[in-house]
Amino acid sequence: MAFGIDEQCMLLAFIAYGDEGDSRTAVELVPAECYDGVYRKIHDKFSQYINKFRSKLSTHVPDIFTDLIAAHPNSESDLVDTYAALDTHWKQGLNKDYVFAKARTYAEHRRWQSFVGIAAKIVALPPDDENLGKLNDKYKQTIAGNY
Repeated sequence: MAFGIDEQCMLLAFIAYGDEGDSRTAVELVPAECYDGVYRKIHDKFSQYINKFRSKLSTHVPDIFTDLIAAHPNSESDLVDTYAALDTHWKQGLNKDYVFAKARTYAEHRRWQSFVGIAAKIVALPPDDENLGKLNDKYKQTIAGNY
């Protein structure tokens, strides 16, 4: 299951223009490593701002994009296009429930992928209490703690 470009852009629009609660939720729903290319750079910058200032971004979005363009001049065209796309998505109206549901589904799928990959390695080990404990601990860390 991929976290598509449209979904990435819509979630970034909530981070950029949503209220403080929606911005924080959107940042935390899908980790930065799940974003592609320039979207990852934007997510990282948005996350840094929110974690540092504990407030919504909206009036500072142009400043953040200016900083990103200065730091990544080879990505200027992609950054400008993304800024326009975020603005367009937001102005056209986004269904928060839909966007967040898609992100939650993707995040849950990723957690299961991570758990299954690790669990496969653990269950290949000899069956003993220590390995069973490792399996249970990994389940609690990856899956159970998120429900």
